[in-house]
Amino acid sequence: MISDEIIKVLDNLAQKFGIAIDWTSEKVMPYLQNLFDRYINYDIFINILEMSILLVLTIVFGILSYKWLKKWNKENEKRWLERNEKVLYILITFVSIFGILLLLDLTLFPYGIDSLLKDIYIPEVKILDLIKGGV
Repeated sequence: MISDEIIKVLDNLAQKFGIAIDWTSEKVMPYLQNLFDRYINYDIFINILEMSILLVLTIVFGILSYKWLKKWNKENEKRWLERNEKVLYILITFVSIFGILLLLDLTLFPYGIDSLLKDIYIPEVKILDLIKGGV
């Protein structure tokens, strides 16, 4: 059921637009409840999708960095450094970029978990944030 605080915020929003909502109508509450449920389901899906992408990227970056560093360590000789200095710089650049993206992924992952847990256990907070953001 929709909480009283959401109804108050919606009333305030409706007054700003000059609209009167009849909360006693049998059509308004079920529609809003259905709309809020669909929004929360959409938000849960988006959070799971974002976290899955971050997880896949983290694994890919980790594997590529490991393989490139392993290859570089096998071929790391004095001659190799003299002959392939450009390759070494390119390798270091890619590993650095992957490292930065890995850190970015790891910092965004807890935010996704937090948002997902809020959507599942206290969806009213998401709805209030959405409504208050539009006011």
